[in-house]
Amino acid sequence: MGGASFESWREGAPQDVTHGAVRHRHADGAVTCTRNTGPFSLDFLPWRFAVITVASLSWAMFTASALAAQGSFPWQPGSAPPTVAGIDLGDDRDKVLSVLGEPTSIQTLGDGVEALGYEALGLVVTWARLDGVAVIDLRTRDAGDIGGVRVGDRVESVIGRWGPPHQGGEGVGLYLVDEWAIVVRTDEVAERVSALSLGRVAG
Repeated sequence: MGGASFESWREGAPQDVTHGAVRHRHADGAVTCTRNTGPFSLDFLPWRFAVITVASLSWAMFTASALAAQGSFPWQPGSAPPTVAGIDLGDDRDKVLSVLGEPTSIQTLGDGVEALGYEALGLVVTWARLDGVAVIDLRTRDAGDIGGVRVGDRVESVIGRWGPPHQGGEGVGLYLVDEWAIVVRTDEVAERVSALSLGRVAG
């Protein structure tokens, strides 16, 4: 696998992601390899939720009042994807390291594809040797925002800002723009955003 996208994890990725070796960089410069099973596990990656096959569904939790107050998605066909945490889709690895520093964990997802984990920042950046940054995951509220939406926001506030997702179901909303997308994963009990991802969509 040279390049990466949301779609590229649809087949074969679960074993790679769940059992892949994770390299940890320590303060003294030492590097150890373990399977990451801690609270910042890289098992939580976009392939688990970003490939939506059920079209034209609203999130089941959306109330009538939330839908009535819906906003408008700020990106239109032809729009460039937003910059997230100082990183753009397609950026090379050196740019990621210059902006975010050395990752605290690295997981190999395939040939030339790595998930760079930044635990303190609440970020995971998936980079491919062929075409640069493919996916940016925001895992905590302090990780930043995408178009004014953050982890922890109420679902109704997302709808008020962006309108309903273009596709969705099972606590997931997918906003599509040409060859890139924003994925919003929600906690159906708390009715809040639990994760945000920006990434390329395979053609």
